[in-house]
Amino acid sequence: MDSFSRVIGIGSWNGDDQAAWRLVERLKDRAKTAAEFVAMAEPSRLLDYVDDCHRLILIDSCLSGSSPGMVAA
Repeated sequence: MDSFSRVIGIGSWNGDDQAAWRLVERLKDRAKTAAEFVAMAEPSRLLDYVDDCHRLILIDSCLSGSSPGMVAA
């Protein structure tokens, strides 16, 4: 199988924790490339998704007191 890109959002449908899932859904609807989009509730499952993946974009969110949209590396 050829390597490919994967976008994973970690969260749940509870309150603000759904931000990553909602972003994954929006990206999936607007994607112009062939990538797999996954909404995940169990971060321990991440290892199941990295073996055959060439590029992984991981999305998670938290309440930090920073400005909305702030990106941490």
